[in-house]
Amino acid sequence: MTLPVISSNRLIAYHTGPITHLDHLGVLAIEFNIPLVTSDPFAIQAAKTFYPELDVHYIEDSEALPFLTLHCDALLGCGKFWAMQLKQELSVLFNKSMRMVFCPHGNSDKGRTLQDGHPSQDIALLYGQQMYDLWQRTGVLKVTHSTLFTGNYRWSHYQKRQDFYTQLLQPILHQLDQNRKTIFYAPSWPDHENPSPFLSICDQLITSLDSRFNLIIKLHPLIEEYYPAETYRFLGRFENHPQVVLIKDFPLVYPLLQASHIYLGDYSSVGYDALAFDLPLYFLIEKEHTLEHSALAQAGMCISTSMIDQLYSIIDGSYEKNSADFRKKRLHLYQYAFGTVKSSDSLLNELTMHLSS
Repeated sequence: MTLPVISSNRLIAYHTGPITHLDHLGVLAIEFNIPLVTSDPFAIQAAKTFYPELDVHYIEDSEALPFLTLHCDALLGCGKFWAMQLKQELSVLFNKSMRMVFCPHGNSDKGRTLQDGHPSQDIALLYGQQMYDLWQRTGVLKVTHSTLFTGNYRWSHYQKRQDFYTQLLQPILHQLDQNRKTIFYAPSWPDHENPSPFLSICDQLITSLDSRFNLIIKLHPLIEEYYPAETYRFLGRFENHPQVVLIKDFPLVYPLLQASHIYLGDYSSVGYDALAFDLPLYFLIEKEHTLEHSALAQAGMCISTSMIDQLYSIIDGSYEKNSADFRKKRLHLYQYAFGTVKSSDSLLNELTMHLSS
């Protein structure tokens, strides 16, 4: 198999995670006009559906190391631990020195424990000052050789292709009543650091839904991976609800936010994406946990899961006040998180300079 090669730096994007990473890594590959390779057939199909401009190629795991040795000198990827392992394998087995460029797959309020065993990075792409400050605070910058601010390249990409993505979404949202306000709920998954309440409240979230709202729920891919029985029971019970759309195997975020009036979440990076639309923000928290460390939660309203029966009345009664009172905080936080927009050419030129140094 032969792939096109970027002669200036021989850079290739390598996808190894869930298909949601395509909305980060795949978007950058399109903007940089570089190929993306993956050993996941499902990711190939998703790329062709959602990112038709992406130059995507399938490669068997057994062929990856010799192929990469021949065809590139730098890899762009989202897997920080995987990247360092691959770097070592290429060095030991093929005497190949590979530069690794870390592409973050979201900007969230997770990561307070980044310093615990975080691998070193050759070059890290950071959205803006907020991510830089987090890496500095947790000590990750000490094991990062070079950083590069990207700005919100995903937002710029979406704006250029908005019509296509809007059309792509129509069959999914066709049953929702446009006279209702639409809530977009993007829960995270309950990892060791952040206890997402989704599994404990998901049923009640829908059974208490009233006629004032539509509800879009975008399932985190790791919820399905780690809790398959709970996930499929939930999907089977509510997949035909007339006011609810359950989203899985769908990497896009911005079209869903464009179709929504309200954001509901916990620790997910989608909350920062919602800032681009200036949506009123709400956060569901379990009473024994708080979001005190969350900059995002300071720009919205927190609601305890113990009040889930009153959730929609609370949102309905506070929507206008939330929208107005927190607007300055939302705008300020967006600027802190993403900074200045850069053109794709400018960003690629900067990256090329980093790779050449």
